[in-house]
This record gives sequence, C-alpha cells and structure tokens, in this order.
Amino acid sequence: MKNRTKLPLAIRFISLISADKSSGCWNWLGKKDKKGYGQIDINGRSWRTHLFSLDYFRPLEYAKLVPNKIEPDHLCRNTSCANPYHIEMVTRHTNLIRGTSPIAINYAKKMCIHGHPFNEKNTYYIRDKHGGVERRCKECNRQRALAAYKANPEKYRERQRRYNEARRGLG
Repeated sequence: MKNRTKLPLAIRFISLISADKSSGCWNWLGKKDKKGYGQIDINGRSWRTHLFSLDYFRPLEYAKLVPNKIEPDHLCRNTSCANPYHIEMVTRHTNLIRGTSPIAINYAKKMCIHGHPFNEKNTYYIRDKHGGVERRCKECNRQRALAAYKANPEKYRERQRRYNEARRGLG
C-alpha cells in the first residue's frame, strides 16, 4: 500500500488551473463532466470546480444559491473556467436567455420567420404540449386563417352558421 499524503485542498485546486491572461479564465486541467464543467473530488463528493471556487473565494455569493433559487452564470461562457469572478448569481430565466440554447436563440429573435415584429401588439403566447410557453405572431395567424377561409369558404360559413344558431338557442 502506497503512503500518499494529500495536498491541502487549495494547493490541489490551484495546481489544476491554467490561467488565461487574455480572457482571465482559470481553465480547469483536471477531470471534466460531459458538458465540459471541471470536477474536483472532496471528501468522496464530486464538486463542479466553478461552484467550489465560488464557495472558497466568494462564500457570500455562494450562500445566495439555494435559498433564493439563484444559480451561477458563467459570464465568460467557458464551462471549464473556475474563476469565481467570472460567475454572476442570476435567476434561471436570466441564465437561460444569456446562453446558446434553443430557448436563448428564440428569445433573442425580434421578428417571426415572415418578418413581422415580435412586439406587444403583434405577439401572443400559448402553452405547448410540454407545458412550456410558445410565442406566436398574430399577423401570421391572421394570414393563415384568411388563406384557409379562401381555400374552403363553405366550411367556414357552415361553422359560422352553427355558431350563430347556438348563440340564438342560448339567448
């Protein structure tokens, strides 16, 4: 059995960092997860290095995580960065829209695919089948409905007739 002495945690952590002078990132050279986040094992538990770094160097910021439903956001967008000063505590919504996920890409769009603006007057929201919210263009919806009516006006006249009969029956 080898007689290995463990290095103090701070020295072990710092020995696995490569500082990038141009970006200021502390790039993690050790173990990483599938998403590229650095990992360090402490007392049998695996920590993401940016969270460990935040807890070690900025404990007051780290303390905000759990009770307020706040999460860390890498401002540098480098998942292997362990620099605690590249992390801002934000809400889940803010973290999502700052990223590069499909949610963030769609949120950043200012117009629908046909060039109509996404603004308060021309936008409505619906729940999708997964419980999320989808943003829709009112002008596109109006144009689709008009095209459907022109393609089969009798179908829509019949629907309107049934609707009017039902209203008369209620009144």
